[in-house]
Amino acid sequence: KRAGLIGGAMLVALFLVTHSPQLLLIGGFLLLSKLGNRKQGAPALPVEPEVRLTWAVRYFGLAAFLGTAMYLTGRLIGEG
Repeated sequence: KRAGLIGGAMLVALFLVTHSPQLLLIGGFLLLSKLGNRKQGAPALPVEPEVRLTWAVRYFGLAAFLGTAMYLTGRLIGEG
């Protein structure tokens, strides 16, 4: 739950910096996912703390990589 909130905040911040429409689409999917899980009452499966930490690092690493890639691509296209 907390990772989703932090990821959502990062999406908003990156959108404000880059104005990338892809981030709006990703944010929309995040909201639909959160609302869908709330309606279904999906129970959380037990996960070991090490596995949870590994996936959190992967998630934030991917978010940072994609955000940086979009930013640098925008700069490259803007300069050309």
